[in-house]
Amino acid sequence: MYSLVCQDCIDYLKMQPDEIFDASIFSPPYDSIRSYDTEWKLDFLELGRQLYRTTKTGGVSCVVIGDQTKDRAKSLTTARLQVSWVDDIGWSLFECCIYQRHGNPGASWSTRFRVDHEFILIFQKGYRKTFNRDVLMIPTKHAG
Repeated sequence: MYSLVCQDCIDYLKMQPDEIFDASIFSPPYDSIRSYDTEWKLDFLELGRQLYRTTKTGGVSCVVIGDQTKDRAKSLTTARLQVSWVDDIGWSLFECCIYQRHGNPGASWSTRFRVDHEFILIFQKGYRKTFNRDVLMIPTKHAG
């Protein structure tokens, strides 16, 4: 069963019992890249804790996220999220994939590379017995 819930994600997760979700997939607001006309911020650590608690053993949480460039340096939000979810919460990082945004290139500067991607962080809780990657594979000239 699928459902769409419109409310604060952390408040919603706190009302849920332990180990009820097989997977979660989300792309949170990060690094003030978008303006929400409020002082609102997402507590990534508490979100990770609540997702860990409500995810079944063997389940995954997928996060689509990137890093802001400010004063010619990356924010490292993606790296911080990976380390804190693994070290402070108990998730395992199953994989870090690159999502290339076709037709929607990011900012470009004469002194930097063009930003046209985000990361897909795939965290797992416990040991995942199976993973069928075939449904996710994109055919290439190197495929056998």
